[in-house]
Amino acid sequence: MVPLKEVLEKRFGSDFPVGAGTTKRDDPLVITDRRDYVSIEYGIAKFLLEQMGFEYKFEQQRTHNYEDRIVDELVYAAKEPGEPEWTQTRSFFFDITAGFNRSSTTTPEKPKVPTGHVFGHSNYSSPRKPSRAGHYLVVTLRWLAFLPLAFLAAWLATRFLMFFRLNQFQQNNNPYVVLFFMQAASGAIIGWVGVKVAPAAKTFALVCCALLSALVAAAYFLKFNGLLGGLAAATGLIATIIAGYIARDDD
Repeated sequence: MVPLKEVLEKRFGSDFPVGAGTTKRDDPLVITDRRDYVSIEYGIAKFLLEQMGFEYKFEQQRTHNYEDRIVDELVYAAKEPGEPEWTQTRSFFFDITAGFNRSSTTTPEKPKVPTGHVFGHSNYSSPRKPSRAGHYLVVTLRWLAFLPLAFLAAWLATRFLMFFRLNQFQQNNNPYVVLFFMQAASGAIIGWVGVKVAPAAKTFALVCCALLSALVAAAYFLKFNGLLGGLAAATGLIATIIAGYIARDDD
């Protein structure tokens, strides 16, 4: 994955004042500018939200002190274009230690950024918004494909493992060992791929993936009935939920 610093520098110039980081809670993006750091962090959040194709509105700003690091959190309500309700919340975290006045007890205020200037600087123009029709088409195709792709990925992965017969399976031909491993791999892939492919409403996508995994698990249980068959089926479902949660929180 291309570091966010490189993405921003490619879009806004090699002298763009950011360091390492991803804007996630445990990895805030470092703002190296000491004067306009607040304008810059708001502009980056706007840029990222527009790149995701969201409609958005600012909700709140919070400043945290993490082990002598000053971290700003910007919170936005977001939704897919055309949706009636604000269905998502997006938070962005920025390390503003370089420009923050440590002796100040006040929270940095949201700047008044002029329209058409992403960061309040004339040399940073607003990014081109994607075509609305094209965006709807991509979103629709992703919703139509997310479950079939998840199932196909799981099917291909399990067939690959069965075909090459991993070393531990060559030494242990117990069908239940193979079944437990296959169910865990299949369930995890369904949860991860399905949630990642879905364009929005990740929790809903996770529920759908869990239902799909439950159907797959039920089919295996009918083939390998009994206590061990049921436990193997449950393993697949649990793997789907865990992998789906990780994929959802990673977005």
